[in-house]
Amino acid sequence: MKDIAKIILSREVIFFSVVIGAPLYIGAMLCMTLIPAICQAQKISAITLSYCYIANGLTGVYIRPALVSVALIVIVSSMILGFLLWLRTVS
Repeated sequence: MKDIAKIILSREVIFFSVVIGAPLYIGAMLCMTLIPAICQAQKISAITLSYCYIANGLTGVYIRPALVSVALIVIVSSMILGFLLWLRTVS
């Protein structure tokens, strides 16, 4: 039992829970409760909302890899530029 408590209370698990788990939970609750309530107040049908959820899922599956590769190029380019600027200031 001590091993399980030690794992649950470890720094990594707490960090994951705070940085990943909590925002994911808040986002899921937003999608499941607030957005349908707003759509109902705006007289948007449930079918239209379900089409939006389907489009969002398909976009995430098919476009996300391309966006990640572009973001990776931008991040690596920024790191190289920062390193070159740092080298210039050091020398």
